[in-house]
Amino acid sequence: MMTMMGFKSVNLIYYALFLTILVNVNASIHHYNNEPFTHRSNAFFFHAGTEAIFSSSSSFIRFETMSFNRPRESAISYGQMQTHTGLVKAIILEVKDRNRIGGFYFNPKSDLICCTPDLAKEYNCNVGEVIIHNNPDNPDFPKRIKTFFRGISEVAHMDLQTVEINATGMYYLYFMFCDPNLKGTTVTGKTVWRNPNGYLPGKMAPLMTLYGFMSLAYLLLGLLWFLRPMGITIWAVTFTSVKKTLSRLINDFSGKSKLLLTRRNLAKLEIYRKFTNTLAVSVLLSIAWIGFELYFNATDPLSELWQIAWIIPAFWSLLSYTLLLVICVLWAPSRNPTSGHWLLLAINPIREIVYYLDSLGNDWTTYPDMKVLIDTVLQAFRAQRDIQTSRRGANSITWIKVACPQQRNQIDCGYFMLRFMRDTLALGRLKIPTDYFEEFKCAFYTKDQVDEIKEEWCQFMIELNVCS
Repeated sequence: MMTMMGFKSVNLIYYALFLTILVNVNASIHHYNNEPFTHRSNAFFFHAGTEAIFSSSSSFIRFETMSFNRPRESAISYGQMQTHTGLVKAIILEVKDRNRIGGFYFNPKSDLICCTPDLAKEYNCNVGEVIIHNNPDNPDFPKRIKTFFRGISEVAHMDLQTVEINATGMYYLYFMFCDPNLKGTTVTGKTVWRNPNGYLPGKMAPLMTLYGFMSLAYLLLGLLWFLRPMGITIWAVTFTSVKKTLSRLINDFSGKSKLLLTRRNLAKLEIYRKFTNTLAVSVLLSIAWIGFELYFNATDPLSELWQIAWIIPAFWSLLSYTLLLVICVLWAPSRNPTSGHWLLLAINPIREIVYYLDSLGNDWTTYPDMKVLIDTVLQAFRAQRDIQTSRRGANSITWIKVACPQQRNQIDCGYFMLRFMRDTLALGRLKIPTDYFEEFKCAFYTKDQVDEIKEEWCQFMIELNVCS
């Protein structure tokens, strides 16, 4: 079995370059299908929608195909010639005017919503109708629209009406009635809520600017990532494919030896440490933000702070982008995608002998992390083969250094690794030489030579896969 371990590039394939924002035009079109009314105090109401709307000549709430259906028992209790046999009100109010519905402003304050004969005598309200106190700063609101049942008809159709919004705010729409005989009435139809820029809810409008900048940021990040030299990408993909191919081999050409290619993990460890620190910070920020979000929602149940509520989703978008940016920086493509120092190890797990090739000429004790790795491999092998080893024997690994010329640049290292693997496997050597590069000690290896040995190695692996 052969395993290759090294710097693993992170492929930016799961993140889109362009952030496409799909605006559903139905987002501000509210449909109702035989929706029931809820009884509260001495009134019956149906909450028909809530939207943030910016004031403009093109902002409105329009009632389309609205109808109310009352029970037959309620309809036949009236005469055929009676004109008004039931009243349903559509009430549009801004959230700050919520206390202007009902007897909140009466002295003493009343919890009743509909006007009673006693309240009519004292406060001059209309008996059997919802109590509404106009806003002195905006006399047209809360807005009320009346729809009457006529005669013994079970259905009342609301006229097509459009209400212009002349003040920015969070608007609520209720359908309400006070007559207990209308109990069981349902509402059907739809309402259209429009902001100056279209049907996108006002609460989401600030996000358009944010997502526009985020789209540009993702585009720039993608261009910086993908428009690096294409040859680097091809080499990185080829190298990764070779590693995966090697990890799937079960053939042992020598019958006893196994090859393990590893690199000094200090650089990679530092990269993962930085990424771990980034994740830790992001987790702490996420926890803190979740706490803020819970507090924000708990202290603003009626969305009065809707104009700054966009910062809640904006944070998560920015955090995701920041994490992606860190990944791109830490695992950015370079002109040397396999940069770093590599060691080639050939392990005989039966005899516990490790041949190592180091073009820097260092002793194996220079790499403590490599010792830990080999110990782990051999322990796994012993456990698999059920080999019992004494405590002293567990650390009795024999290290044999393969003579190798000193690398003069980063190209030499790759040449040594690839040529050693090619000749050892492709030529079917049964013994690992300890002075393999003796005849090449004075040679200078060019990039073309490395590319040639690389192509030969890749061709060998492709043929090996085809044959298997």
